[in-house]
Amino acid sequence: MAEIMTDYWKPYLVPVPDDFSDSTPLPTLATLHRRILIKVKYTAPSKEPEKEVPSATLTRSLSNASGEQDLDANEAQVEPHGKKGTICNALGSMGVYTRSCHFHSLAQPEASVPTHIFALSEGKVLALLQEQHEALLKHNATFLMRVYPKGTRVSSSNLDPAPFWRQAGVQMVALNWQAADAAMMLNDAMFEGTGGWVLKPASYHDVGGIPLKPKTLNLTVRLLAAQNVDSSKSSPPNVYIKCQLHVESRLEKREGQIPNEGKSKGGEWKGQSSHRQSHDPDFGGEELSFMGVEDVVPELSFVRFKAMDDISYQKDRTLGWTCFRIDRFPSGLQLLPLKGADAKPNGSALLVDIKLDLEAS
Repeated sequence: MAEIMTDYWKPYLVPVPDDFSDSTPLPTLATLHRRILIKVKYTAPSKEPEKEVPSATLTRSLSNASGEQDLDANEAQVEPHGKKGTICNALGSMGVYTRSCHFHSLAQPEASVPTHIFALSEGKVLALLQEQHEALLKHNATFLMRVYPKGTRVSSSNLDPAPFWRQAGVQMVALNWQAADAAMMLNDAMFEGTGGWVLKPASYHDVGGIPLKPKTLNLTVRLLAAQNVDSSKSSPPNVYIKCQLHVESRLEKREGQIPNEGKSKGGEWKGQSSHRQSHDPDFGGEELSFMGVEDVVPELSFVRFKAMDDISYQKDRTLGWTCFRIDRFPSGLQLLPLKGADAKPNGSALLVDIKLDLEAS
């Protein structure tokens, strides 16, 4: 695998500096432009193996030193444990600035190495938030961290990425991609129209130094019409629009914790329209308002729309969706293209008139 990556990605891989060591500082983003960073488990250079001592000789030495009788040679022999597999040097050397290290604590020696990355399950991050919230934020202001879904998610459900971004300052939230759920929509909105990375708000760069300045949000969405909704089917759907705000919850505000044990769910503020039986429904300017929403961090808060089909005696079907970060949500008259389950435009759109105001809290 290392050979294949080298053959195909050689112009884009980060070369190992001649004086590279654990104390080598991280480069600027500009120097990593159009480069591929390989995250790989760090393996320390192998040491020269120690000479083996015959078990019988070892037994005699221990017995003589303690003054006790020699043990039977068979009792002295210990069954060797199988060694865990290690990363080969060719692959391990590719982890130049992104070395994955096993996590024990935020105080372990590797936690101060510039090139380390900790990968933790969502449960471990939740525990750290309870015990060392400020220390976790300070670590993630300078170093990279990845959080991944816990192994008990046998149905491939997702964690909610937004609170992990907001409360823990985690850079990378790994998701299950099997379904277009709320978590996937928020992740899509976070990186939409970017090169795959975005800057954190300034207060997350210098924890305790630059104060967080949340806003109070006033949002009114006037629903005008939709077009080409589920147009591939002859019978028109019974369409209604759901609008949800994903902002800091009361538990986040009060205790700095992640609500609902990190599970992905609907937004904290919700509204929906009346129903229209049509492929091109006219909502006649129906309004959905969210006024006085406090403690909003626009760069880490989201508004999400879903066009739904109301089906009797069955779970309502999602016909299309779109999602925006609050700081990138356009005001005024907008035609919002809707996406399908594959996160690609599905040919339908929602016509809205948006009034958005952010005030200092």
